[in-house]
Amino acid sequence: MSDPFLEMLAAADPSPLLHALRASDPVHLVEPLGFWLVTRHDDVKRLYNDPDNVTNDKRVWEHNVPHRDGTMLRWAEDHGLFSLAPEDHARVRRLVFGAADPRGGAAGSVFNVVQHPALNHRIELTCGVLAEECGSLLKEFFLARR
Repeated sequence: MSDPFLEMLAAADPSPLLHALRASDPVHLVEPLGFWLVTRHDDVKRLYNDPDNVTNDKRVWEHNVPHRDGTMLRWAEDHGLFSLAPEDHARVRRLVFGAADPRGGAAGSVFNVVQHPALNHRIELTCGVLAEECGSLLKEFFLARR
């Protein structure tokens, strides 16, 4: 892993990595995932109180290219956890999903961002609900696009 953020997610103790990133690159572009990581409290506080310049509405982002209508990625983009407004996001207490992604998942598999000790907000995770059926649907979906 070459990105400091991804290294933090994999570290047993991410604190030293976070402190180093905060000192050297306090507003860090996580290129592999396509987002900015803001590491200083005052900067985060300013951003949360600046609705003229900061929004979770991807339609107004400078470099956003929406996924095609009718695709699962577009549905996730419009209805997923990261599309929620901040006040709705704070109410999320549990994540339930059908099939884990052992190669690239971020909830209970490769990464576990919903319960990571470096983050303030942790939620209950229930995975594997109808895992076989959901896994089959995902495989069919992606095979059709190859």
